[in-house]
Amino acid sequence: MKTLVLIVRLLSQSLWSIGRLRVNPSEVLRQYFEAGVRSILFVSVTMAFIGMLGVYQTASQMAKVLPEFSVLGAGVIQMGIRELAPVMTGLLLSIRVGTGYAAEIGTMKVTDQIEAMKLSNVDPVEWLVVPRLLASTGAGLSLGVVGAV
Repeated sequence: MKTLVLIVRLLSQSLWSIGRLRVNPSEVLRQYFEAGVRSILFVSVTMAFIGMLGVYQTASQMAKVLPEFSVLGAGVIQMGIRELAPVMTGLLLSIRVGTGYAAEIGTMKVTDQIEAMKLSNVDPVEWLVVPRLLASTGAGLSLGVVGAV
């Protein structure tokens, strides 16, 4: 319960900072590059292998019922675009980008850099959380399209 309260408080502080337009655009672009552009290869290759596995599994099941495979490609593409691509892209981004964010901010916490930001009158939520939140949201939306294609 305590963790949920902390998450809600952090989200509300982030949304409040976004609403007040207290966003550093250059930091958002840098984080977008880290989260989005550097994840394209990872998402594309993983989605290609998932697509190949989907075709193989569907073909092996279709062979038991139907002797022809003329609708196999279209069916797998529709399944991938409609259901699989957004979910898998979100999971892949949370794996790659989320662990990087956790490691970076965790290291900052251990080395007392976050406390130094507070002492310097810099809001850590505005400087650390908001750019990463905006960049990962934008990267997730744009990579969802890439993963579907």
